[in-house]
Amino acid sequence: MIAIKRYTAANAEQLQKIAPYVAYNMELLNGSYKEVAEVAKIMGYPERGKQLNEEFKQHLANYLTKVPKDKHPSFVIMWAGSYSAFHDEQTAASIMTALGGKNIMGSMPVNGRFTSNISLETLLEKNPDIIIVLEWLVDDKGNTVRTHEDNPIWKQLSAVKNGRVIYAGDEWSEANGPIAREILLKESAHYLYPEIFPKIDVKAEALKMIPVELHK
Repeated sequence: MIAIKRYTAANAEQLQKIAPYVAYNMELLNGSYKEVAEVAKIMGYPERGKQLNEEFKQHLANYLTKVPKDKHPSFVIMWAGSYSAFHDEQTAASIMTALGGKNIMGSMPVNGRFTSNISLETLLEKNPDIIIVLEWLVDDKGNTVRTHEDNPIWKQLSAVKNGRVIYAGDEWSEANGPIAREILLKESAHYLYPEIFPKIDVKAEALKMIPVELHK
C-alpha cells in the first residue's frame, strides 16, 4: 500500500494490518526523485526508477533549450476558496520556476510548509501574469465553488483581464509521480510560453506513457 503521508499517517497502524504500508510526503520536486526511485525498488524494478528520473531531468533540459532567456512570466499556483498558494519548492511550482517562471510566493520559510496563505489584496499587489487555480470545493449539488470570482479584487487582476487564469487538473496538486511531472512539464511550458509550446491533451499524453496493456 503506497499512500500520501499527510492524509494517512494518523491511520498508519490500522493500514499496516491490511497490507504492507509505505507513505511519502509527495510535495517537493527534490522529494519526487527519491520517491520514484524508492517505489520502483519496492516493486522490484530499481533500474526503472533511476531511468524515469534521468529521463525527466533530460526532458526538462531539452525544454530549457527552447525557453526565452529574456522572459520570466510571474505566476501563482493557488487553491480556490482557501487562498493558499505553493512556494517554489512544491513540485508544480519547481517545474514552473525551472522553466523561467517567477513565483510570487518565493521560497519556503525556514521550517515552514510548502504552502502559505495569500490574500486577494496581496495577490493584486503582486499581480502575477498567470494564475493557476486548483479546485477542490464543491457545493451540495456537486458544482465547483469559485467564490473568489465574486470578489471585486479578482476582476482587477491582470491575469483575469488577459485570460491567463487556468483551472488546473489534479496533476498540479499531486505532482510527484513519473507521469504527472511529465504532464506538468508540458503544461507549464505552454502556460508560460504559449507562443512557443503547444497546448496538450492531458489524457492523450498520459496514455502515451502508460503501457498499452494497462489501458482501460
